[in-house]
Amino acid sequence: WTAVSGATSYDVYRATQVPGYSFVASPTTNSYNDSPVSAGQTYVYIVRAVTNDGTSGFSDPDAATTILFTDPTLNSSVLVKAIHLAEIRQAVNAMRAAAGLVAATFSPATAGTIIQRAHIVEARDALDEARTAIGLPGIGYTDPIITAGATTVKAAHFTGLRQGTQ
Repeated sequence: WTAVSGATSYDVYRATQVPGYSFVASPTTNSYNDSPVSAGQTYVYIVRAVTNDGTSGFSDPDAATTILFTDPTLNSSVLVKAIHLAEIRQAVNAMRAAAGLVAATFSPATAGTIIQRAHIVEARDALDEARTAIGLPGIGYTDPIITAGATTVKAAHFTGLRQGTQ
């Protein structure tokens, strides 16, 4: 987060489901490495500056989802695989849990399934609902409108979803 002039420390609060924030640390610098954390979990953070005059208001929330994605860097040379979709779905549902929403249900996709427009749109819709409920800003997706039969599903669609959960 951005340093605040005159801050002597920062109060860091974390929630695994908003609005249930709990105090976790008071670092003297404008960064914090949270450890230990659980795999497959979304953590939502808010921070406030502490100065000699008191405390500031809380920051906007920020979320981090602890998913280790297969092929961490997706680009045009990496074929999109069913595992990428499964991991996105897991990350999206972790975000939904943090937002206090039920897990999304998705169209079937197993190994050998061709990733389709519906798979991306479902994940985007479920993620957008979670981000809104948490108070996070919207995402500027590559190809905001994916047209069946016209828009090719590509790595950039997965990258946008991944970034939206991290």
